[in-house]
Amino acid sequence: TGHSALAAARQGGDVTAIDYVPALLDIARGRAAAEHLDVDFVEAPAEVLPFGNAAFDTGISSIGIMFAADHEQAARELTRVVRPGGRIVVTSWTADGFVGGMLAAVGRHVTPPPGARPATRWGDQQYVASLFGDRVHSVDSHTAVLTVRFVDAAAFADLFLGYYGPTFSAASKLDEGGKHALRADLISLAESRQQPVPGGISIDWEYRVIEAVRS
Repeated sequence: TGHSALAAARQGGDVTAIDYVPALLDIARGRAAAEHLDVDFVEAPAEVLPFGNAAFDTGISSIGIMFAADHEQAARELTRVVRPGGRIVVTSWTADGFVGGMLAAVGRHVTPPPGARPATRWGDQQYVASLFGDRVHSVDSHTAVLTVRFVDAAAFADLFLGYYGPTFSAASKLDEGGKHALRADLISLAESRQQPVPGGISIDWEYRVIEAVRS
């Protein structure tokens, strides 16, 4: 819905943003209009970017490219459209963090497609460096956390089963017994990571920011 694109536009950048879900782009366009920001939103998948070689000074992905089905192709496309000497910044959930645990729980209930690799591998610097290969140099990274609040663990599970793509999709493939088991696992995961705060709980979600320079 345009978080990174709007942040870049607020800093004066000439911004083009993509997503493959039209409804999300519509929300992003509305947000940009509300702030009078000029952002070009384009419907496209990460694996097939409709831009020329070296078209951008900087390429940014915030919890996006990690969900592309073809990791190598997505990495090739991201590096292709950034000019030599330009920056590439990719933010992804880590395997050991809370969202990594949530996606692992989904995988225990619904078998991933053949050949699919965990999205959280993008949260590993060495893996991402191998995807980019000699198309980049000066690869570096750091981790940080996003603290998210909920009323309780059950409220977290119900929200994500109803609205978050990976958990919603998994639940839609299960019968009632399977849905109940997945919900129970999500509640258990949240309870194992939660901290009490006034009015509910908070959970720290770890992510990794990987930065590289286009060769």
